[in-house]
Amino acid sequence: MIRAWHTWMVLAFALSACGSPPAVSTDPVSRTAMPAAPRGRTPEPVQGSVTVREESRSNPFDDDEFPLGTNVATALIIASALVEEGDLASAVPYYQFAYEQDPTNVEVALRYSTAALHVGQVDKALMVLEGVAQEYPSDVDVGLQRGRILAALGRMDEAAAVNRDLLAIYPLNDDLRVQRVTLVEDNAPLEAAALLEDMLATDPDPALRTHRATLLARGGDSQSAEAEALAALAVDPTLEPAAELLTEIYKAQGREDEVVGLLESLVERTPGREEQRMGLADAYLGAGRAADAVALLLPLAQGGQLDWGAQLLLVDLLGTLGRSDDAWPLVTAMIDQGADGPLVNRVAGEIALDRGDEEVAQRYLEKAIEGDPHDVDSVISLLVLMTRQHPDLFREEPAAGADVQGRFDELLARAGALADESSVRHNYLVGAMLRRLERDSEALPHLVAAHGLAPGNADILYDLAVSQEATGAYRDAAASLEDLLKLRPEDADVLNFYGYLLADQGWELARAETMILQALEQEPENAFYLDSLGWVYYRQGKYDDALDKLISASNGMGDDPVVLEHIGDTLDKLGQYERALSIYERARDAGGDPAELEARLQAIRKKLREAP
Repeated sequence: MIRAWHTWMVLAFALSACGSPPAVSTDPVSRTAMPAAPRGRTPEPVQGSVTVREESRSNPFDDDEFPLGTNVATALIIASALVEEGDLASAVPYYQFAYEQDPTNVEVALRYSTAALHVGQVDKALMVLEGVAQEYPSDVDVGLQRGRILAALGRMDEAAAVNRDLLAIYPLNDDLRVQRVTLVEDNAPLEAAALLEDMLATDPDPALRTHRATLLARGGDSQSAEAEALAALAVDPTLEPAAELLTEIYKAQGREDEVVGLLESLVERTPGREEQRMGLADAYLGAGRAADAVALLLPLAQGGQLDWGAQLLLVDLLGTLGRSDDAWPLVTAMIDQGADGPLVNRVAGEIALDRGDEEVAQRYLEKAIEGDPHDVDSVISLLVLMTRQHPDLFREEPAAGADVQGRFDELLARAGALADESSVRHNYLVGAMLRRLERDSEALPHLVAAHGLAPGNADILYDLAVSQEATGAYRDAAASLEDLLKLRPEDADVLNFYGYLLADQGWELARAETMILQALEQEPENAFYLDSLGWVYYRQGKYDDALDKLISASNGMGDDPVVLEHIGDTLDKLGQYERALSIYERARDAGGDPAELEARLQAIRKKLREAP
C-alpha cells in the first residue's frame, strides 16, 4: 500500500523507461535529501560547481558529438536541462561523462543512476551505485537507491542486507526504517509492525498507524490490529483503510452488528461517499437486513449514482422483497440506456413474471436465452413461466400442444444438464418439475442435492420424500418425512403422507392411524385422507372399518384406480368375490396397472370357481 510517507516506495521507474522521473535539481551541486547523519567523509570545497579533480580524465566524446567539451559542471547543467524537458535519453551521456570524470562523486553517481533507470538501463544504474558504495559504504542516499533497485529486481536478500547495514549506523533514520518495513512486511509482518511502532513515537500519523494495524492483522495479532485501527479512526474518523481493516476483522470474527455500526457511523460522517454507502449496503445484506440495504441503495439508483452491476443487485433485492413495481422502472431504464445483455434481459423477464405480465416476461426471457443459451437461470425462469401459462403440462395427457410440450421438454433437459450443483434454486426447480412429470428417478439426484444445500427447506423435503417413495426408497422417504414432520408437525398433508407410507409398508400401524386421524380432524371430508385411514384399517385387519372408509373415499374422488384397488383388496378379504371382481375391473378401466390388476382378477376368478 503506497502512502504519502512512502515517497521512496514508488519503484516502478526502476524497470521502465516510461513516465516522468523524480525531480532532479538543476543545481549541479544540490542534493534533495541529505541524511541527518554524517557521511563518514569530508567533502571537497565547492564554488558553484561540482569539484573536478586535478587528474580529470579526457573527454571520451569528440567535439562534434559532445560539443561543450570536458567541463563537468557544464555537462551537469545540460543534463539537468534535458531532464527538465523530459529528454532523459539525451541526458544520460552527459551524466555518464560527468561520472567517468569522478566515479566516486556521490552527487553525480545518484543523478546518473536515476537517469539510467528511466531509460531502462537498470544494470548500469546498479553498477554505478555499487561502485560509489565501495568508496562510501555508509552513505544513506546511495544505500536507499541500491535497496530500491535490488528489491525491484527481486533480489530481496541483498536489498535487506544493504538496508540492515545502514540501519546499524543510523538506527533512527526514518527513510531506512520505512524501507526496512517494505522489505520485510511480506515475510515478517510483526517485525515490520515493531519498526512502525518506533516511528509512531515521533510521528503519530493515522495512516502510519493504519499500516501498522494491517501488518499486525497479517501477523495474526487481530486484537492489537483492532486497537491500532480504532486509534487511527479516533484521529481521522474518515480514514477508509482503517475502517476497511476493522470491517475485515469484525467479519472474520462474526461480529456483523459491529460491522454495521462501524459503517453506519462512517456513512453518517461522510454521507456523500458512494463507495461507503455501498459497503454499508453489503454489510446490511450480510446481516440479513435486505430492506435496509434497499433503503440505502434506492436513492442512489434514482439519482443515477449506481453502476449497472449495483443497479442489477438492487433490482434483485427489490424482487426478493416482493417490490417488483419498484424494480421495474430501474431495469427498464437500464435497457433504455443500452444495457441490453442477456443478464439484464433475464432480470427484466423475472421482474415482469413477478408482476404477472407473462407476455412481456416471455419476450425478455426468450431474448436472454437467445443471447446466452447456457444461462440456466434464464432457462429455468422460462420453464416456470411455461408452467403458469400451461398448467396442464404435468398431466398425463396435456392439452398444451405438441410444440409447447416439446419446447418444455427441451428446456427442462437443458436445465438439468446445466444446473449448478451448488444452487438450491437450480436443483429444486428442476427436480420438482421432473417429479411432477413422474420422472422420479431423474428428479431424485436434483432433489437430494437441493436438500443437502438447504436441509431446513420443507418444500424440498416434501418433494424429495415423494420421489423417494415413488422409486421404492421407502426407508429414505420415511427419514425425510420424519424430518419434515419436525418442521411442520401440524401439516395435514404431511401427516397423511407419512401415515399412508407407514401403513403401506406395514410399519408402526398405530402411529400411522394416529397421524391420519390428526389430518382428518383438520379436513374430515378429504377423500385422500379417508383412503389412507381405510388402508390403515385394512393393514390392521379391520376389514369392515376399512371398507366403510374406502367407499367414502371413492365417493369423494370418483373412480380413482388406487382407491378402487384398495376396495377390491378389502372385499377379497371379506370373501365378497363377485363385488371384488367388479371393482377390480373398474380399477383397470380407470387406468390402473393392467398387469397387476389382471393378476388379481385371475386370482378372484379362481376363488369363484373353487367356491362351494
